Amino acid sequence: PSMGFDGNVSLVLQEAKINAGGCTSMAGTLTLNTLSGDIEGVDTIAPVTANLRCENQRIVLDIDENNTAKVRGLVRISVNGQMSGQLLLTPAAGTPLFNSLTQFMGRPANGKDFILRL
Repeated sequence: PSMGFDGNVSLVLQEAKINAGGCTSMAGTLTLNTLSGDIEGVDTIAPVTANLRCENQRIVLDIDENNTAKVRGLVRISVNGQMSGQLLLTPAAGTPLFNSLTQFMGRPANGKDFILRL
């Protein structure tokens, strides 16, 4: 079965310069304000904030771990939309989100950090 998600995002840009070759300059934040979906506990992930910048002509989201589920990591987006990166989630053990992620991804190797590679 398919999974669906719904959410609300805020974007605040102090500066953004993007051309055909990619990102040349960027400063701002992207915030996932709310998230809902087919996974129990997914609503506890938000809010999550990422600082935006450019690196090697790609947009980089540097995710601030100061959030309930301890989501953190880097996501890189190229001018053609290709994404790469790694996210770590560390929800408290025994919470609905921890249990859902365990069912979906298996038990974390270190007992606490779920790793999503893009």
